[in-house]
Amino acid sequence: MKKNFIHYPVAAGILTISLLCTGSISNTSKAMSASVVNVSIATKAFTAANTSITPTTSNAANNTATPDFINAIPATNSAISTPEPTDFETPNPNEIKIADILSLTKSKLLAKPGNTYYLTYNASATPNVRSSNKKTAIASLQRQKLKITIPTSAAKGSSATITLTLGSHKKTLLVIVENRVKKISYSKKQLTLKKRKNKRISIPIKNENNKKKTTDLIHVTSSKRSVATIKNCKVSAKKITFSIHSKQIGKTKIQIKAGNRKKTLICTVKEKKTIKKKQ
Repeated sequence: MKKNFIHYPVAAGILTISLLCTGSISNTSKAMSASVVNVSIATKAFTAANTSITPTTSNAANNTATPDFINAIPATNSAISTPEPTDFETPNPNEIKIADILSLTKSKLLAKPGNTYYLTYNASATPNVRSSNKKTAIASLQRQKLKITIPTSAAKGSSATITLTLGSHKKTLLVIVENRVKKISYSKKQLTLKKRKNKRISIPIKNENNKKKTTDLIHVTSSKRSVATIKNCKVSAKKITFSIHSKQIGKTKIQIKAGNRKKTLICTVKEKKTIKKKQ
C-alpha cells in the first residue's frame, strides 16, 4: 500500500494529511474531499482560539477555561503599574539648628590709655564677652560692634585678652597698652672687630614703663652685609641684645632703631694679626 502526503497551509503552521490510496480514484477523491472539510473545520477552530486575546479566567456559558498562555499576555491598552516613589519625611523647622558663626576683624590691638575702640564682628547670635583684665581693657557689645575701653589708669605695657564665645566657637583679641622707648642709652660710637669673629652687643633702653617690655618695633641693621651681619636680636624690658658677625675687612654702619629713637655705630673689621714663628 502506497502512502501519499498532502500539505495544507493553516494559520501559523502546516497541516499534513495522510491519504491511503487503494487503487480506486473515486475512493481517493471522496477521502480527499472529506479531508478538506476536516481541514477547514480545524483551521476555523485554530483561528478562533488565537484571535481571542482578552484574558478571562472562565466562561460559564460555554464551560471552557482560557488557556494559560493567553492569560500571560497583557491587554493591549492596559496600564502598566509602576512602584510609587518613597516619601521622605519633611524635617521639622523647629528641629533645624543653624550653625554658629563667629568672626572678628582683628586678633591684636595696640591701644592708648583713655581711648575707646570699636571692632567689627560677625555672629549668628549675640556672643558672650569677657575681659581677662578690666584694669587694662573693658569689653562690651554696642550696635553690632565690639567696644573696647582703655581706662586712663591702665599701666603702659600691660595686656588683656578679650574673649568672644558663641556655642563651640571662640575668638580672642589681645589688647596691649602702648609702652614707647624714651631713650637708647649707649655711649659708644665706634666698634672694632677681627675678621670672621662674633661679638655680642647689649644696648640699654629706657621705656615709658621700664617694668614692662616696649611695644615699639625694634630694628637692628647693617649698611654693608658683605662686611658684617646682624644675628639673634632679642628685646627685653630694659635692653636690646644682638650679635655682630664680621665677614671681611671694611666698615659698616650698625643702626639701632626703636620706635622714633635711633642709635648708630661705626663697625670696623680688621684682619687678624699673624704671629711670626721664631727661627
